[in-house]
Amino acid sequence: MASLTEQIAALLKDLRWSSNPSSRACNLKTFVAITLRNRQITLYEAYLLQGESLTFDRAAYSQLAWHEYHRVGISTLLALLNMKMMSVLFQDEAGVKLWNDWALEAYQWLEEKRTHYLADDFPAFLNADKDLAYCTKLQEIRSKKRKSFNKGPYHDEDEFPYRTCAYETMLLNGERFPKEQQISDPIADLLTEICLLDT
Repeated sequence: MASLTEQIAALLKDLRWSSNPSSRACNLKTFVAITLRNRQITLYEAYLLQGESLTFDRAAYSQLAWHEYHRVGISTLLALLNMKMMSVLFQDEAGVKLWNDWALEAYQWLEEKRTHYLADDFPAFLNADKDLAYCTKLQEIRSKKRKSFNKGPYHDEDEFPYRTCAYETMLLNGERFPKEQQISDPIADLLTEICLLDT
């Protein structure tokens, strides 16, 4: 397994190589998934990096220059819902508002037209932190042993935080993470480098 420093260097090389926001979003999501699974970064660090990934993602589907390459699908809604709920858990009020606004915006642009548990009632799921009946629905979906491939993607498998954090259960239990979270120096430096990328 490559060290975190080596993986960061490879990620930055990829991010600098292409200005395509979809490519940058994909590279960042892959980095988050691998380093979180290998416990090389914390859940909070993953949350911050996923936020940067979704910023690139939004540029891809909202800017005319890139829109042909990336359109809003159900996975986009899942990613934004998950980020909003993680913001609630991290008590990040600015994040809660941002992800809520971006999620509602993306929902208006949804181009994937099919029945899906989340897309069918997205505004209600987006307020699951206030209407806990929707947290219960999310919990029921997570608890299913077998999920139909055709009815996915699913909030607990396909997007951050994956299976590492059952946020709906925490919200049902009234749990929150401490407001103050530590960020390691390598991740702080990576976040700075991401902000300095040419757009």
